[in-house]
Amino acid sequence: MKEVTTEIRKHFIDTVTPLTVNGQAITVLNMATAAQATPFVLISTSATGDGSKCSRDWLVTTTFDIVVRTSGDWGGDKLTEDIANEIYEKIDSGRPEYGTTANFTIVTQTVEAADPFLEQYNNGRVLRKTIICQNYVSRN
Repeated sequence: MKEVTTEIRKHFIDTVTPLTVNGQAITVLNMATAAQATPFVLISTSATGDGSKCSRDWLVTTTFDIVVRTSGDWGGDKLTEDIANEIYEKIDSGRPEYGTTANFTIVTQTVEAADPFLEQYNNGRVLRKTIICQNYVSRN
């Protein structure tokens, strides 16, 4: 059995990288340090088997967590939305084929998104927007 989440996460990191929005390079990674400069996009994955005993298929959920920080008590929401729009273009550009990895084929894709979420601090604010992509993935 092959690890599906690692391959699908790498597929999406490769798909959206390089990510440039309004002339600004946006870092795309699967784990950030506390010192990570913003803006950045974190990509994480989780998977469940399709429920049959000998299945080679998975439902994989990929989360794109867009993080933008501002030094004041306003701004950042437009950049957050612009980053999301660029990600949508990149992950949806291959229709009707969503992608393949060394061991898996992405068969279907649905995308959900939420409004930016605001975290207010004394020295500024952090805006986060989450895009959730669900894929039905089959072993090659």
